[in-house]
Amino acid sequence: MTRSRLAFVVIAFAIVHSIDADVNFGPSLSRALANLLYVNASSDTMTGPLLLPSGTAGAPSWGWSADADGTGTGMFRGCANCLSFTTNGVERWLINSSGTLNPLVSNTYDIGGATTIRDIGIGRNAILSGSSSGSTTVTASAIASGTLTLPAATDTIIGRATTDTLTNKTLTAPAATAVNITDGSLSFDGAQLQGFAFYITNTAGTLQHRFLGESSSSSASAYTGKINGASVTAANTPTVDATTPFVSGAGIVSTSTHVIALDTAAQTNAKFLALCVVETNTTATPTLGCNARNISSDVNGVTRNRTAISFSTAAGAAHPLTTANIGVGTFLRARVIALIE
Repeated sequence: MTRSRLAFVVIAFAIVHSIDADVNFGPSLSRALANLLYVNASSDTMTGPLLLPSGTAGAPSWGWSADADGTGTGMFRGCANCLSFTTNGVERWLINSSGTLNPLVSNTYDIGGATTIRDIGIGRNAILSGSSSGSTTVTASAIASGTLTLPAATDTIIGRATTDTLTNKTLTAPAATAVNITDGSLSFDGAQLQGFAFYITNTAGTLQHRFLGESSSSSASAYTGKINGASVTAANTPTVDATTPFVSGAGIVSTSTHVIALDTAAQTNAKFLALCVVETNTTATPTLGCNARNISSDVNGVTRNRTAISFSTAAGAAHPLTTANIGVGTFLRARVIALIE
């Protein structure tokens, strides 16, 4: 700054304060006086602090001559020990007294946009706010290592303590170990693993059946959820047809009396997988076998492909389930393991 210009500024400053220290000359005169005081050199050194008024969003205390048109772009003291950043007369960001950088309005301003930043180093937690409410905190382990790669397409990250559905996933090395399924719902392509002992007996001249778990006890099976009405309680076994329904999950097929049809949903033959073995036979026919299969039948007006159990002799002949073949006090018990839809 030239000496003559500096002298003019000093004289102007003295005149203003000699008139009245409280006189407000307005922004135009203040800006004009401020424009007179500038450093017009490339090697001047300031030896003390530059103390500025607090300023406001519309008139920041630190700005640029190119923006000195009242729009307000620069920095100012937004609160005690705070540094605020303003553009176009609006306070956008604030660094508070603790050193935290905050936007003035939540979920309003972005870091990056049309262009993106590359790497972000976060020393503790990343807190992601929900679009409407709540937040999720992402925390690295105390001794963190490795890379978390997010999917390229829309997807859901599986939570360790949540109920999730895996679709089109393959378990590879290391192999999954100690898989614990607690609700009896191991499923394969919509078919659920079922396991039970089917028990049929002649009680005082009437055939009765029930579904058991362990063969030598009266415990119920935990794996009959796909058989409607299956029960450990003995029930009279009906001969089912177009007008006769199932009872307690089963019935003898009227057109094939060696077959027990089970009250299941419609089955797909291509998905069928089952094993059947006669565990105990106290009837007069010493050697009998069983076969789990799917059959199409009309039960009480509903025709569908259902899971069934058929009984045969050692020679392969059909063995009808009648009171003649299952005498009073005798029984058959067949163990079945099957995938049932």
